[in-house]
Amino acid sequence: MNLISQIEDKIKKGGICVGTNIVLGDGVTTELLGCCGYDFLWVDMEHTQLGKDRLMPHFLGAQAAGKPVFVRVPWNDPVLIKPVLDMGIDAAIFPMIKGVEDAELAVSSCLYPPEGIRGYGPGRASMFGLEGVQEYIQRSGRSFWKIIQIEHVDALEHLEDIISVPGIDSVLIGPSDLSGSAGLLQQQEHPRVMVLYDEVAEVLRRKGMPFGAAVGFNEKSIREWVERGVSWLSIGSDAGFLMEAGKGTLERTKALVEERTEGR
Repeated sequence: MNLISQIEDKIKKGGICVGTNIVLGDGVTTELLGCCGYDFLWVDMEHTQLGKDRLMPHFLGAQAAGKPVFVRVPWNDPVLIKPVLDMGIDAAIFPMIKGVEDAELAVSSCLYPPEGIRGYGPGRASMFGLEGVQEYIQRSGRSFWKIIQIEHVDALEHLEDIISVPGIDSVLIGPSDLSGSAGLLQQQEHPRVMVLYDEVAEVLRRKGMPFGAAVGFNEKSIREWVERGVSWLSIGSDAGFLMEAGKGTLERTKALVEERTEGR
């Protein structure tokens, strides 16, 4: 059920993992995109209508495709992450980490006492109880990635301390909110914002911390993040792919129809 080793192995070999965002409710679409060859499927609860009752089809779809599933929770809150962990995931993404205390809370929420504060009650994560209690407890803390999202200028002042918190496995850089916190919302290619990206990436590389970025599909941006040393990228989304294909097919069909009617 836990497939994060796929990501770890590829990164260790010098590869860059490429995944995509899941924002719609259909788990079959998740399976389809996994079968397309994406390295991971990122289910987003922060900016979508997806609640915990809508997650399981995505987990089953990702597993059917043999791909790890990442989940971004709406906020850095132990109450929100607990049931998601109990369902069995490969990575938890915590948004808007601005300081050491935020990072410590995120990690603690993922670990059982005495290391953390996670309440015990796994379901699917422990094969519905078929896995022994002690076996599950021993492996649970390392069976998934704990990813913190750096997306505010305040975090840059304490970045080295933040990523030194034990238990953090990776960092996600959030270009949109990072630009917004600098007073340049959605101006992601503004020179001042580009400097922020470079500063964050330099610290993460120097400290040996794997990091990722969500960039949509922009060839220039992807090249820039590769140059910065990114370990993983999330590009596009199920909704975006559907919209692009639907719009493009309709436009081409209309052009053919108009061609035909004009020739009459």
